[in-house]
Amino acid sequence: LQRALRGAELRFVAPREAPSPLLVVRPRGPLGASLYQADKAIKNHEATLAEGGDLILFAPELRAPGPDRFLALLRAAPDHAAAQAEVERAGYILGDHKAVRLRALEARGVTLHVVAPLLDPAALEGTGFRYYTSLEDALSQAAPSAREALAVDDAGVLVTSLRR
Repeated sequence: LQRALRGAELRFVAPREAPSPLLVVRPRGPLGASLYQADKAIKNHEATLAEGGDLILFAPELRAPGPDRFLALLRAAPDHAAAQAEVERAGYILGDHKAVRLRALEARGVTLHVVAPLLDPAALEGTGFRYYTSLEDALSQAAPSAREALAVDDAGVLVTSLRR
């Protein structure tokens, strides 16, 4: 594994010098089919998003939000502390970590925008996520003063990281 590490880093990791105020991630294939799976694209890049920044999940193939429990937890817990408390109260169910970590991202002041023209917008009601049918609409609302953005295609496979 150690011998393969450098090659994998060169192929799949993109180092950044500084956090970006606006991050656009696009998951491909099965990772782009549901919000639950698209979370992998978010997690692979959230470390390079500035505090208080905007994250646009650009998922034109997204048709489903994900498991009922995932959505129920997002709706029941409007913030990170509430999500953690709900999991402690009800007990952990596989996948709860995804909802808790999305709320942790919001605790950093990040706004999550979801571009999913094939998804029924009612599916995201009560989650606090901003829904759009086009990337142009999301970009016009997210970080309007941002001078630069980081856009990552195939974001479920690639990883960005900040140089240390």
